[in-house]
Amino acid sequence: MKNPKIVIDTNVFISGILFGGKPRNVIQSVVEGRANLYISTEILDEIEAVLLRPKFKLSKTVVRNILHEIEEISSIVEISNRLKVVKSDKADDKFIECAVAGKANFIVSGDIDLLSIAKYKKIEIISPNEFLSKNK
Repeated sequence: MKNPKIVIDTNVFISGILFGGKPRNVIQSVVEGRANLYISTEILDEIEAVLLRPKFKLSKTVVRNILHEIEEISSIVEISNRLKVVKSDKADDKFIECAVAGKANFIVSGDIDLLSIAKYKKIEIISPNEFLSKNK
């Protein structure tokens, strides 16, 4: 699939930004133009809240810069349709809402609550590893 439309879960962003590995490779595929990233303000807010946790020891300025970088590589979508899909963690519905609004092909996640759904309508919910093997 040429330039799939994707939504990246917060845990993949955090892992990719702070620790590297396959989550960073997913983000890199967006930076290199091999995938189109869709994001919502709700997802950006969650990324900010997680990055500001004391355990990461990141300043507000660093977090603001990270968020700016994410916005630069993303298309921000407006969520008009609230969904109730993820029964085990309602906070995860924002990723499905964003994927629907952006007409995404994939949600890339390491979250078992999302991964266990596997597919919502035509949107596949896959791990970073699965995404990288599909998007070479």
